[in-house]
Amino acid sequence: MARHVGMNEKKLKYGFKEVIGIGLYGYFLNRILEIAKIEVEQTKRSVKQIAQHTGYKNGNNLSAAFRKKFGMPPLEWRRKFNSRGNEPSE
Repeated sequence: MARHVGMNEKKLKYGFKEVIGIGLYGYFLNRILEIAKIEVEQTKRSVKQIAQHTGYKNGNNLSAAFRKKFGMPPLEWRRKFNSRGNEPSE
């Protein structure tokens, strides 16, 4: 990525954190987990399928990261979300 924007890696990481307020890795991890959360809420895909789509090696890794960020595992999040009258699609 640094090469793509024409700067060295250290400058990119430092500048990104200065502007965005979070490191590059943390930013991407948050974005991936937000995508996973949307899929949990709005689809009937399995955790394994969502994990594969978001780049995790397996559902357990996604579940652990999801729980750390959102305070509960994906399937529990889905149940709570759906209990509020939201219905996921295929």
